Amino acid sequence: KLDKHTFNFAMGLFGGSSASQVLGKYGGVAGQALKGRVAVITGGNSGAGYTTALRLASCGARVIVAGRRPDAISEAVKSITAALPAGTTGTVEAVSTAVDLGDLASVRTYAAALLSRLGPCSLHLLILNAGVMIQPYKMMPSGIESTMAMNHFGHFLLLRLLTPKLLTSGPDVRVVSLASSAHAWASVPDEGFENWLHPDEKTFKTNTIYGASKTSNILMAKHFQTMMQTQGASVTAVSVSRFTRL
Repeated sequence: KLDKHTFNFAMGLFGGSSASQVLGKYGGVAGQALKGRVAVITGGNSGAGYTTALRLASCGARVIVAGRRPDAISEAVKSITAALPAGTTGTVEAVSTAVDLGDLASVRTYAAALLSRLGPCSLHLLILNAGVMIQPYKMMPSGIESTMAMNHFGHFLLLRLLTPKLLTSGPDVRVVSLASSAHAWASVPDEGFENWLHPDEKTFKTNTIYGASKTSNILMAKHFQTMMQTQGASVTAVSVSRFTRL
C-alpha cells in the first residue's frame, strides 16, 4: 500500500517520473553525497515536492521548503525530518515567511526573507515545483490569470530574484522547473501570448491554460539555460516532465 505522499508524487507527475528524475545526477545516492549543498523547493509540503525534499535531505543536503500555507509547511518539515535515515547529515527547514506564488508582492517578500536566511551560504539547487491544476477562472490582482500566475509567473519572478545568488554559488548549480506532458494541451494562440495572460472568461478552458502554464515552464528553463551559457556561468537549467530523461 502506497503512503499518501508517494501516491501524490506518482499521480502528480502522471505516473511517468521519479524522484531520481527530479534530482538528476544527484538522485539515488544515500548518506552524505550532498553534504554542504543547499536546495530550495517550492510546494515541498506534498506530492513531488515532499518526495524530492526527502530524497535530497536523505542525501545530506540542507533543504528549505517553501509554500503558501505555514501550517502545511511546518507539518512537512517535521514529517520529513522524522523520515530521514539514520546517519544522514541532511536537514529540512522553512523560512518564517510563506509564499503565495500567485501574488507577486508575496514572492518578492519571500525572496528577501530567503536570501536573509541564507546569508553568505550558497544556493546550489532551486526546484520550481509548486503549482495548481484545473482551477476555475480567476484574475489575480497583478492582472494575470490565476493558473498562469501561480504556475509560471511566480516562479519566473522568484528565479529572477534568486539569480544573483545562484551565479555566486560555485560550480554545478541547478535550476529544475517541473513541467508536464500536459504542455501538449496548449498551442500558441493565433492572437499571440496575450490570451494566456488575460483569457476571455467566456472561452476560458482550464486544461488549455494549465497546458499553457506548463509550456511556459519549459520555455523559461530553456531561455534561462541559454542565458547561463551565454554568460559562461556554471548553472544548468532543466525542465522535467513525464518524458524527460536527465
